Amino acid sequence: MAIQDAFCLVVEREKQRADSPALMAINSICRRKPFDDISALVFLRGFIVIVLRNRLRGFTLVELLVVIAIIGVLIALLLPAVQQAREAARRSQCRNNLKQFGLALHNYHDVHRKFPMGYVDSASANSATRDGGWSWQAMILHQLEQSALFEQIDFTAGPFGGDSVPENVSAVGNSLSAFNCPSDTKPSHAELFTASNNGHVQQIATSSYAGILGSNGPKENPCAAGNSLAANPDQRGLFTANECRRFRDVLDGTSNTACIGEVTWAVSNNQVLFGSVGKGGSANCHTPNKDNVDFPPHRHLRNHKVKLNGPPTDRVFSGFHSLHIGGAHFLFVDGSAHFISENIQHTASAAADPPSDWGIYQRLASIDDGEPVDEF
Repeated sequence: MAIQDAFCLVVEREKQRADSPALMAINSICRRKPFDDISALVFLRGFIVIVLRNRLRGFTLVELLVVIAIIGVLIALLLPAVQQAREAARRSQCRNNLKQFGLALHNYHDVHRKFPMGYVDSASANSATRDGGWSWQAMILHQLEQSALFEQIDFTAGPFGGDSVPENVSAVGNSLSAFNCPSDTKPSHAELFTASNNGHVQQIATSSYAGILGSNGPKENPCAAGNSLAANPDQRGLFTANECRRFRDVLDGTSNTACIGEVTWAVSNNQVLFGSVGKGGSANCHTPNKDNVDFPPHRHLRNHKVKLNGPPTDRVFSGFHSLHIGGAHFLFVDGSAHFISENIQHTASAAADPPSDWGIYQRLASIDDGEPVDEF
């Protein structure tokens, strides 16, 4: 209707001339209905006459294929950039999680004048029944603004109590975003079924982070009968069994000592459960058709080889690793978070070797080795 009104304006102007060619052209065009498309613009005596056509021209097959090809090329060019941006965002979130831990640990120290212990180890740690205890992750819940969850936990009982301690069963099933790296593909929960759990299957939230026990840690397989998590006396990390460290104990400097690192999930290897330490003997360590979740929520900097990215394999399953390309994130005692390259200098030292034989990677795990740390 608007187009026809425009024609009427031109017609009124040209009515003064009976022999106006513009008037004759417009009268001819206006008889064609409907007006579907614009095909040309014609200038007549200072006026714009719109010549219309009532047929639409579609895409040819060649044009359609060209458009599809262009879209495909654009997607191929943009997809890697999008993936890199997403991974950068995930790495940033992972680093922020560790910084939250750092702030929580400092607030905990301000209140209690000490850091939380790495984990509560029971008197039966060397026996075949080795039960579980609470870790630093559960102890700092109040400082992570999870006071309700902290108050729910009965710390006089272990986290793996079956139906006998229902409040703890509910507490350890809470999956908190602060304990999960966005790049980690682990399941949010693991199923625990052991004899010490009264025969119950318990859903326990998993974690992407572990405290550092020291430069060298417990025996190769903590789940083997008789192996103690405290078997290696060289536990110089911030988080050890049944012992609380203080700032004054970190003699190497808070900016030179790592305390928490990333770990990834791998079925049939030691895993990390939120807020708890699972210790199992040969009788209840590996259960059929279940994830093996009998492990400590701490790690040591493995002295055999370094593999800081990808899933744990071979002898590094008890060390640190992530799904970030090139390395893993670590929290230092001063509250800073650093991305440590998988190419960091390290040595294949034994537990009995002096700290002077350690590499930079091992020295970062010790609070008082007395050796200088170069740039990492």
